[in-house]
Amino acid sequence: MFLLANFDDEKKDEDGLYRYLSSAVSDTIIDCLDEYLGDMERYSGFYNIYFGDDFFSGLSMYVKPSGLYTDQDEADNHAGSEFTLAKMKRMKEKMQDQGNYYTFDLFEERVLFLMCSVEAGRSRTAKGRKKREQLKEKVETAKTELREKYRLTVKRANDYSRKMYLASAMLLKEDEDDNLIFWDDDYAFFWRDGFVKGIDYIKAFEGQNSGYGYHHACEIFSDIGLKPPLRLLGTEEANRIANEVQCERFMEKANELLGNIMGAESEEDIRRKYGNDDDLPFS
Repeated sequence: MFLLANFDDEKKDEDGLYRYLSSAVSDTIIDCLDEYLGDMERYSGFYNIYFGDDFFSGLSMYVKPSGLYTDQDEADNHAGSEFTLAKMKRMKEKMQDQGNYYTFDLFEERVLFLMCSVEAGRSRTAKGRKKREQLKEKVETAKTELREKYRLTVKRANDYSRKMYLASAMLLKEDEDDNLIFWDDDYAFFWRDGFVKGIDYIKAFEGQNSGYGYHHACEIFSDIGLKPPLRLLGTEEANRIANEVQCERFMEKANELLGNIMGAESEEDIRRKYGNDDDLPFS
């Protein structure tokens, strides 16, 4: 089942609220996944729209697709499609596991975000409105139970009941202090330059500093039975040394900037040395 974000995990078994929420959220995620896992034509459409351009460029150098390909782009695309399908199947397995709670890895979070985005787009169509109407009774029942049985505030009960059954409501909103499904939007930040570069970012200093790092990058592969590609990931020790060097360089630049700020007569002195905001060492 789904490990809820921004929730007190230690209290998950105290009054049944955690399991009540997670069970419904997990089922909603399963419904989203089944739309694609149960129809390969739909899956192909989903994959081609969101991953089929050059997101997986270079992947076939590290993860071999089934079949033989003379064209690099075709091999990358096929390797990416097989990889994404395997990840989605694994996501469903996790949501079906009634004995454990799972946090999705960064790639799975991206898939979840994209599926929820599809639902958000549909919610503005006649088909989407019809689906919302079909789920209205479940949402209203949950809203009442969250208020009366679990003593949640009206605002929180309204929010949670929608997120339990409407994938379109799960998305992280800018004005939210927290979100039941997403901790943050790292699923967008780390994959901004495609999959191969994303793995580099996750295992590098910026990924390690964000709570991910080398082991998280490895588990993105190993969780679906793939041996983490050493050519892409390197060894753990080499990665540790590289991150230490990155950290030292970052601290040097940060200290240099701090020294200039402390000794500067004006903001103009700082900008004269570093230029605009984009040139600052940690901007």
